[in-house]
Amino acid sequence: MDIQELILNNSDKVRRDSSLMAFYIESFEKTFGYKPNCAGCTFNEDFRKLQNHYNGSKTQTLKTSKMESDYKLKKIVHEIKYYHKEGKTHRLYDNLFDKYPSFVNDYLTFGTKEEITERKSLFSLLPEKFRPKEKKNPIENDIPKVAKTRKRKNAN
Repeated sequence: MDIQELILNNSDKVRRDSSLMAFYIESFEKTFGYKPNCAGCTFNEDFRKLQNHYNGSKTQTLKTSKMESDYKLKKIVHEIKYYHKEGKTHRLYDNLFDKYPSFVNDYLTFGTKEEITERKSLFSLLPEKFRPKEKKNPIENDIPKVAKTRKRKNAN
């Protein structure tokens, strides 16, 4: 029997059969480098971990939005940054900003005007939502561009 056959079995079947349980513990140790502390106590969690390792995780992973690469801090100093929202204080180390774009959005939204301008100054590239909009010169936009033509001299 190999590990793929083992993880295809029902976890109850593996737990009740002593030979399958012994093979499970051996396979777990080969895969993760340690034996479960209490194979009976943590069996369900550890068996699921083994299954996910070989089948690919079936749990949902936190996906970050496009905003992840949309901004950049000038300098990461491993400080805790915080803001207050609805009576609660939200905190996060600045080196984790790229993993939590929703925190960055709220960090640049909630606070006094002075706090927000100070926070914006920490970024070398602000998220697109917070970038100043470029103002176009209205005079340039109103004047239609005309192609220049040359006058021909009469050949007469």
